[in-house]
Amino acid sequence: EDNLGPSKYKLSKHNQLCVASPLPYTFNSIRYISHLSGGSMYFSRNVLIDTKKKADVVHMSVMKESLFRVYVPPHSKVDIDLILYRDDWTTITSQHALTEETIFVRLKPGRYLFAANYSDPFATRPTAA
Repeated sequence: EDNLGPSKYKLSKHNQLCVASPLPYTFNSIRYISHLSGGSMYFSRNVLIDTKKKADVVHMSVMKESLFRVYVPPHSKVDIDLILYRDDWTTITSQHALTEETIFVRLKPGRYLFAANYSDPFATRPTAA
């Protein structure tokens, strides 16, 4: 399944067309990591986030030792946290900041999950008593 295409374009509450697409369910497809791409991938674009769902998870398989790098510039309205998991949901690394987010890690062959969590950086958070 791939979440791309014009059917995923949405109008914002201000009736402005958002031409970004959500993150795909998987990077293991002809469009991303495949034999056609030589088993490598470069992904750079604006991403449509679902603030009601609060997260996106991308599945991927790495066939040979690889470098995995993600960079997300700061966003003025949404805090984006990045987490990389093994396929059993064991955390490999994560980035939780109110500024830019980045992950840079060497991966061994295996299956992984990449998550982007979204929150309102200005929401009232409970304080410890």
